[in-house]
Parts: sequence; structure tokens; C-alpha cells
Amino acid sequence: MDDTPRKNAPPTILVVDDKADSRQLLMRMLRLATHAVVLEARDGDEALKEFVAHQPCLTFLDIDMPGTDGLAALSAIRAISPEASIVMVSGTSSAINVKEALSLGAAGFVVKPYSAGRILAVLQKFEKASSRVIMKEESR
Repeated sequence: MDDTPRKNAPPTILVVDDKADSRQLLMRMLRLATHAVVLEARDGDEALKEFVAHQPCLTFLDIDMPGTDGLAALSAIRAISPEASIVMVSGTSSAINVKEALSLGAAGFVVKPYSAGRILAVLQKFEKASSRVIMKEESR
């Protein structure tokens, strides 16, 4: 299968959170800091559909959501794409949540409320690990 159009397409970031205000805040931060197309999903089931449809280079995935929670969605995404870069987000940073997310293959963990510095650090870490440039020059 020829994936040339995907290679030439702008990078895509997926933001998954059941709380609209948190989702919109993170999306706004990402749109300001990157040249990526930023997509959204409200829950784990929607996240899986969006992931399959768009194959984002980076996914921010909330842990606590109704239905399919973030940890279950993380496992499902990893089964689809073992190399996916997924950063878990949560309002609580319990050692259990962090340990489980990392053991399931999360690339990182961000505690809400979001800080611009922490999001920029995650983007820089992603760029370094993937050798993909997604940040705007002025965000560096």
C-alpha cells in the first residue's frame, strides 16, 4: 500500500478528554505551539476510531473517562500501533496510575491543570525521540 500522501500530510495530534474545558485548553495550547492538525475525542471509544482514521503522531489521552477509560484505550491503541506515542493526562497523579500507564507503554504523563511549560517539554521530548519536527520555531 502506498502511504506517500500520509508522509506529505501535516502531523496530527489527538487530544482525548471527556471534559470539554480541559480538552479545549490543551487543543488551544497545541495549536499555538505546533504546526500539527489537532483532533479531538470525548472518550476512549471515540479515541480508537479517531486513532485508526488519522494515525496521529502523538496522542494525549485522559485516564478517567466514562465507558472505555484511558488505560483501556491505551492498551487498544498499542495493540493497533505498538510504536504510537501516547501521553497520559489526569487530574490525579497517583503512583498507581503513573506506574500502570507507563507499564502499558505510555511515553509520558501530564497532570492537570495543564501548564504551558510542561506541554512544551512533552513536545520537545517527542521531537527528540521521533526525529519529527512538530513545534513552531517560536515555541522552542
